[in-house]
Amino acid sequence: MTSTTESTALRAWTAALDAIEAHLSATGTALASGAAPPRPHDLVLPTEPLAGELADRARALVELAEHLQSTADQRLEQLRAALRRLPPRRPGLRRAYRGNVVDVGA
Repeated sequence: MTSTTESTALRAWTAALDAIEAHLSATGTALASGAAPPRPHDLVLPTEPLAGELADRARALVELAEHLQSTADQRLEQLRAALRRLPPRRPGLRRAYRGNVVDVGA
């Protein structure tokens, strides 16, 4: 690769990793607060090979993504366990409506 191509690839990959990091950060904040996670974005990754000097950052982002996935999986299992502990709901045992009856034809 030429120096210009390498520089362009480095900028493209830096921007892509910045976007990934921002999304993972927003996801982590949402998980910590119990809010809905951000919508996935359609990030188009550069077609050039990842610059060697960005490899450690890319690995760190993969580790962060794996940690967030593990956290989300644990939270999901906690919710499933809580739902299993709820008493079963029987559709035929609804409370009868006890409102006033109004004769609109009178």
